[in-house]
Amino acid sequence: MKKLVYIMGLFLFLSNCSKSDEESSTLTFLEKYTGSVWSSNEDYDSNEFMRFTNDLNQPIESWVNRTCCYYYEMETLKMGKGTPVTYKVTQNADNNLEISYYSDWDGNKYREVEKLTLSVSGNTLKLDSKFYYDDDLDYVEDPIIFQKSTSDVESLMLCSTEENLTNTFLGKYGGMVLGGFNSDGSGEYLYFRFIKNTNYPMEFWFENNSCMTYKMVCSNNGYTLMENSSSKLEWKHEEVISGTEYVEIFAIEIIYDNIQKMDRFFATIKKFENGTLVSDRFQYYNPKEINVDELQICN
Repeated sequence: MKKLVYIMGLFLFLSNCSKSDEESSTLTFLEKYTGSVWSSNEDYDSNEFMRFTNDLNQPIESWVNRTCCYYYEMETLKMGKGTPVTYKVTQNADNNLEISYYSDWDGNKYREVEKLTLSVSGNTLKLDSKFYYDDDLDYVEDPIIFQKSTSDVESLMLCSTEENLTNTFLGKYGGMVLGGFNSDGSGEYLYFRFIKNTNYPMEFWFENNSCMTYKMVCSNNGYTLMENSSSKLEWKHEEVISGTEYVEIFAIEIIYDNIQKMDRFFATIKKFENGTLVSDRFQYYNPKEINVDELQICN
């Protein structure tokens, strides 16, 4: 009798295990990995986190590091025939997720398609990107590798412009993009944008051949905001390299240009080494209608 009870118990245990394994194998990618966080530091100086959600319209959240803070995005995928750009989850099975981006609508079909494939093996996630044009494979990007992470993405400092800076330079000009030639005489062009936040007041894009070098001014990287009045912004950067103290002071204000007969943004850049002034330059900059977020960043 005891032997019969044991056999029946073993049978029920194996049946439950088989049922559990079957249910696990039928889970979709988003059901299986919803809430999981993945990290990559392959994007040069930028570390990126992503988190999956079990939602076909909003499957991925991302946090991209920009030195001082993280840009957050939850992109909503919308499929609409004839729209300029449209997105769709085209595979959602077990350990593979595929998202297709369609663009260049010619009246009958989308001529350009980008397919992103995310595949998981253990604690490693691989992101592959393939680009098609007129149904033919155009090119393939190198894969990006992510590792499973225990980081608390909810505690990351976000790049926010919510700080109340009424009647200050950043409050008035936050979000504005200026452009002009670099004051160092190199002939290279640069753009910079003001941000309504005293911890990271400015970001720069420097021309570097066919791409742009990106830099953000932030308080946790040796920068100190010295003035943020209604008409002037000034910050200082300090660092010590091999025993030599380097100090750079950047100030920008609005002054009247007698030659152009208009108000312009006038910047001065002073550099010191061990307390001695070694460079004192100035440059005018003008507002620019350009989406700096679409500039090609150097590798």
